[in-house]
Amino acid sequence: MRNLIYVIVLSFAVAASWWLAQSLSKEEDGISGRDLKEPKRGFYLRDAVIHGTSEDGSPEYILKAERIDQNLAQHSFDATVIDLTLKDGGGPPWLVKADTGTIPADQSYIQLNGGVRAVRDQPDPTFSLESQSMRLLTQEKIAETSDLVIIRFGQQQLTAVGMRAYFNEDRVELQSKVHGNFTP
Repeated sequence: MRNLIYVIVLSFAVAASWWLAQSLSKEEDGISGRDLKEPKRGFYLRDAVIHGTSEDGSPEYILKAERIDQNLAQHSFDATVIDLTLKDGGGPPWLVKADTGTIPADQSYIQLNGGVRAVRDQPDPTFSLESQSMRLLTQEKIAETSDLVIIRFGQQQLTAVGMRAYFNEDRVELQSKVHGNFTP
């Protein structure tokens, strides 16, 4: 009977040590419960300024952010408190503000979220586009959203659901549920 108890205790000790060794090796390989919940981060920048250029080297945009984090798992960059100046060649630049944004590694677009406001400060009146989210195609100079958008032109205002704005052409396409008044 005594030997049977020793065998049971010894078996339990072997099983416990095997389980402990397995869990430690998984954490050393980078697999832990914490890693599954949090995205893997690379570098980060504070008070960052990024100058985006076209293939010929001409300036396309200047992005300023309080913080930019590299997201290794998504191959992207996450930015907070964004101020973006988008140059369109001919006229005054577009000034875009947002709470947060995501930029893929190829920088083909910027996904803006939270209080997005794009303003073209023309001589008079000011033209603005406001939405909760907006995707900005940087090379094409196109902004698009499927959310509610508010368009202001001086004292005039339009609302719509969904929009595609062509910044180079000074043209906006509204998708649906368009409402507004223009008074002379």
